[in-house]
Amino acid sequence: MRKITGEYENHMLETSEVVNLLIEASLQKKPLSLARFGHSEISLAWTTYPDWVKGWKYREYNGATDNPQKMQEAIRESIKLTDIVGFHRSTSKSEEDRRFAQITKEMLEALQIVPKYVCSAWITHQLIKNQQFWDWLCQQKVVLVGRRSKDALPLFQKKGITVTNIINLEGVADIERVYKLLCRNPNWDVALISAGLPASILVPRVARDSGKIAIDFGHAIDKIIEGNNFRFGKTADEFNKINAKNTPKKRKD
Repeated sequence: MRKITGEYENHMLETSEVVNLLIEASLQKKPLSLARFGHSEISLAWTTYPDWVKGWKYREYNGATDNPQKMQEAIRESIKLTDIVGFHRSTSKSEEDRRFAQITKEMLEALQIVPKYVCSAWITHQLIKNQQFWDWLCQQKVVLVGRRSKDALPLFQKKGITVTNIINLEGVADIERVYKLLCRNPNWDVALISAGLPASILVPRVARDSGKIAIDFGHAIDKIIEGNNFRFGKTADEFNKINAKNTPKKRKD
């Protein structure tokens, strides 16, 4: 296996190579984890002040609801455990992506983390455009995890995917419940987990301990549901409005 240093961009997998690893793992009945570490995950993993997340506008939407120091440790451990990690590229058209590629490299070097395989942080957006990925998924028993699983269910079924379960996941505190459900229930081959930051923490653990394939699916599920109409800010702001209405107001006495 290749040893990938902080200069991971020299070794990034193409979409077809990621699909081939998924196919190989399923044929050999071996566990495989794919998790993406983007802006929020790297911001929390590589900072001397993790408490910044407490004032983040999208904290609840992204599920970053636990103690900041604990989440920082969990993300760092997850990067070490994950088989295929998704990072940003310094050649991206996005200035923010380019900046985070540099931050990611600094973090990997400083913490001496050596990923097994690296792909783009946007890999799942590419996977849903790849017919070989869908052909492979049609041969698997799939569990959908995340707050939009119920909405996505009929769309996956329409594509011929056998979905054996849908599970909600809200926030870091919900990770253990979902972890136990997945590890105790053998009726699945692939878990597609769309749950923000908790997904990147849960994926390597559940893949390792269940012996199955777990993918941090992210906003790919939003794109399947909404297509080109999906806009992160719009969806996140709508969630915040609903969440604010459902949150009891604190008494002022």
